[in-house]
Amino acid sequence: MPNRMQSLLRHFRSAAQGNTTLVFALTLPVILGSVAYGVDTAQLHMTAANFQDAADAAALGAARELYITSGRTTAVQAIAESYAKA
Repeated sequence: MPNRMQSLLRHFRSAAQGNTTLVFALTLPVILGSVAYGVDTAQLHMTAANFQDAADAAALGAARELYITSGRTTAVQAIAESYAKA
């Protein structure tokens, strides 16, 4: 039995047919994982940019309202909240 097994292993190592399929099958999960990671990272950065845009708009709106109302904090807070929710 060991001779037959050694013969099959020797034949498998020397055979060139199917090597491309084997390499493709082994690397496919790595490629798909890399693509998925790239998509998730792009989505994360886009979400962070949207949050930053909302914070910037709220800060600018509050600063404008602070300038217009001469420091009434209740109006400034209301404007900042309305910008942040929009």
